[in-house]
Amino acid sequence: MCGRFGLPLNWQKTSHFLWDQFQVELKEDSLILPQYNIAPTHRLITLIHDGMRFRVGLSSWGLPLSNQTSQVVINARSESVFEKTMFRQAMKTKRCLILGGGFYEWKRDEKPSRVFWFQHQTQPWMVFAGLYQVTKDDQGKPHVYAAMLTTHANETMKPIHDRIPVMLNPDQYRHWVDPKTAIDELAFLLKPDNYKGLSFYEVSSHVNQVKHNDALCLEAIKK
Repeated sequence: MCGRFGLPLNWQKTSHFLWDQFQVELKEDSLILPQYNIAPTHRLITLIHDGMRFRVGLSSWGLPLSNQTSQVVINARSESVFEKTMFRQAMKTKRCLILGGGFYEWKRDEKPSRVFWFQHQTQPWMVFAGLYQVTKDDQGKPHVYAAMLTTHANETMKPIHDRIPVMLNPDQYRHWVDPKTAIDELAFLLKPDNYKGLSFYEVSSHVNQVKHNDALCLEAIKK
């Protein structure tokens, strides 16, 4: 399960990446960057593809379970998204990309739990496979929600946790979100070993508090 991640890059670098990779622009005042500690219900930078071009916007992390509850689902297990009613239609028509720079995971079989930051070995970006949902409030204003897909842990993650977010390589971004991609062509993207170059290091429990959104969250523990 991935319950916390980050986008620890300034707006200029983020804007350059969005344009270079997707030819899209997002208003600078849409989101304060960098974000070191993104938690459920926080806003995310998400991208979709309309069959012609990429589109970018903000969504809230977590698909609402219903209109009668504030509970949200932040992760979708890739092994069951093709069968579960909540995700089955989204897999066909509501696939998205979620932009990040890395994510946190807790090793909970030790007391106290230890926290690790996962990132790419050489690149400052990480793009997660996601699903999204659009609802309208009583005034007809649309609200967008997104969840990350997860899969079995790869060899890098196994010592820490048994699940890992589904991360995509640059040549797979469009393939995941393009509505023309056949459903049976998506399964290989969800395999644990699809993403290459993952690395990690231990950080302090500073990130445990959602209110902490500063560079200390990413500071490596000195041993």
